[in-house]
Amino acid sequence: MLLLTKEEHETYCTYLNSQDDYPFDLGASVLSGSIGVRSDILAKAVKIADVFRRVCRSLHKKMISDSFLQETLLRPFDSLPILRAAVMRAPFFLTYFRMDFFLDPKKEALRVMEVNSGGAGLTDYLQCVRFLQNHHSFVAPHGCTRLDVPAMLRSILMYAEKQREIRTIGFVAVENGCDEYLWEYLVYAKWLQEHTNMQPVLLSLTNGELSLMNHVSVPCPIQSLSELDAIISDWFEDLPGLEKVQKQLNENDILTVPSRADLLFENKHFLSVVQKIDRPEEIDEKDWGLLQSSLLRSFPLEEYEEHVEEMKLWDGIVLKMDIDCASENVFIYDFSKTSFEESIQALTHTLAHGHPTSGSSLKPSWTIQEFTQPPLLPLQSSTPSWIDVDYAPYKYDLMTYLCYENDSPHVLFGSRCFAREKWDELTEEGREDGLWCPVSAL
Repeated sequence: MLLLTKEEHETYCTYLNSQDDYPFDLGASVLSGSIGVRSDILAKAVKIADVFRRVCRSLHKKMISDSFLQETLLRPFDSLPILRAAVMRAPFFLTYFRMDFFLDPKKEALRVMEVNSGGAGLTDYLQCVRFLQNHHSFVAPHGCTRLDVPAMLRSILMYAEKQREIRTIGFVAVENGCDEYLWEYLVYAKWLQEHTNMQPVLLSLTNGELSLMNHVSVPCPIQSLSELDAIISDWFEDLPGLEKVQKQLNENDILTVPSRADLLFENKHFLSVVQKIDRPEEIDEKDWGLLQSSLLRSFPLEEYEEHVEEMKLWDGIVLKMDIDCASENVFIYDFSKTSFEESIQALTHTLAHGHPTSGSSLKPSWTIQEFTQPPLLPLQSSTPSWIDVDYAPYKYDLMTYLCYENDSPHVLFGSRCFAREKWDELTEEGREDGLWCPVSAL
């Protein structure tokens, strides 16, 4: 952990909190400095993510003619026929995504936790890096360049314009009354206004229904959704809401960016599929071995009875809803806190009845993943007295943002730090507990 001095810390907080219209106190939400990770480990994270992307491209191509693979990959969408059809007809994309790791400091091993298409929070990290780059190194690994907003937007617009002419593009700035991402989308809208002929359109998403909205910086340029050419599809919604909004997108012929095909690869089921399939011909043995060694053991919930003896050897069980949505979707059964028997009872109940916290009328599919303890922040000494939060109990992950522009990767590293069981932005306690931190290169 590379902490700032007291004077640097004070200047940093002043800098962060000087941002106009920011929705919360950014200075109170980030660590005072950066997490330093060795350059070779960061390069390895990029390599794993790149191999993963090439595997996804290969499987997307293969599933067109392989009905068994197709049905296997589409399993999480069985109760979502409209979304399933959209996923099926969408071209391959996976041009802008984020791979989240836990780092095992003792073994220097990277363990993939999950993958997310798109990357909410990019502007927050970039805001921090602009200051911290005067104190720490944020040089991208060899062969990569550092990700920024122009590179990200250019890459997704390049895809969109290959599909159709784009004159208007939408951003969901308010989700069910929450506007935490408004500031991020205003940054994107400003760049579009200054560097393209496209007109940004801010949108509100409420219970699966999109509507137009106005903002003083981004006046709405259209009268109806039928005039919207494309939409940046990076939002949370419950399963019925996902179906409802996809129906609305279809009715108004709105292109989704990233492509809906990305949902095949970011849902939690996919990582378990990758552990079962044969190595694609396009991937060499060394790269395949690297990817496989980074994956935590996982399998569908309905197969758990076949793996009871195996799970007894784990440190715990993580139960993940396959498709992220606007409800609690990750449950951790740490065997140091919950008995194995209680954990199995919870799995049995979820398989039979759904999870008690899932309010959806649809029954989602779930994946079991081996639990690994997230590492504690690598502090060299106690937290300085002039920092309000004691960093000692905080754990962290490694978020690797990747964006491809003509197959040339742009990357940025960040971390979510949490003192509780996990990072949890769905509860007030989790939001209060969570801290952001850029990751620098050592």
